[in-house]
Amino acid sequence: MTVQLDHHADMLGDAKRLAAFRKAIGEVVRPGDAVVDVGTGLGPLAASALDAGAGHVTAIEYIPQLAALATEILADTAVRVVVGRSYDIDLTPSPDVAVTETIGPVGPEENIVEITYDLKRRYPTLRGIVPRRMRLYAQAVLSERVEAARDAVFTKLIASASGHFDPGNAPHALARSYCEQIYQDDLSDAQAQTERLDLADYTLGISEAPDFDTVVELPATADWNAVTIVFEAQLSDSVTLTNHFSAPQTHWLNSYVARFADTHRLRIAYDAAGTSFEIRWLEEGL
Repeated sequence: MTVQLDHHADMLGDAKRLAAFRKAIGEVVRPGDAVVDVGTGLGPLAASALDAGAGHVTAIEYIPQLAALATEILADTAVRVVVGRSYDIDLTPSPDVAVTETIGPVGPEENIVEITYDLKRRYPTLRGIVPRRMRLYAQAVLSERVEAARDAVFTKLIASASGHFDPGNAPHALARSYCEQIYQDDLSDAQAQTERLDLADYTLGISEAPDFDTVVELPATADWNAVTIVFEAQLSDSVTLTNHFSAPQTHWLNSYVARFADTHRLRIAYDAAGTSFEIRWLEEGL
């Protein structure tokens, strides 16, 4: 597997993300602790555990090429880089603290719930997990950026008409298809039109599976055009990290679903086995 170094550069350039994790690690790790960092990437959080006084740090990375880069970067430190999946690796000594930034664009797609549950099950004396909780919620918004992105897609579709091919023959089907996908974009311009509507709440290390299936009831009014799907990760007592549109932007950007016509009931489901979301706008009578 090729290492997408530009992606890792974006993550390392996400100052808000790094500062939050470093602060939380400093709060949770005690001098001499054994720490495991799952999904270490190039190793910044494993290094932060050492900086916080950890006595033993294991950094786990399942992509061999990425683990090799981390090994070189951390060569002058006491961090031990291990290639593989955390589920398959026996840790000695048993970890006191687990750190993992396996948070997907929406939240659970990188298996953070399953990873932390497995660690706590196998190492019941695990004292701390960073992050320790992750909440997902939906919120209806009004955003010009949503309209601009939608218009750009449909302008290209309609302009492609030629001869017997005319996407304009299927406006309803194309609109539904577009509105039943999750997009990531900078929605700093968004204005909240509802309260935050809970989708899932995971206590990491305790919650066993991230699956959920929820119908979100939204206003029937016309003053919103998208539903944002937001994660809020509690890293420690004083540190919370979120991709909410009102917070400083991170590399995760803002996840959203565009509104379909005048519908106002949205089914959002997550299937852990396929690490996939299902989005479905429910029209009246469904």
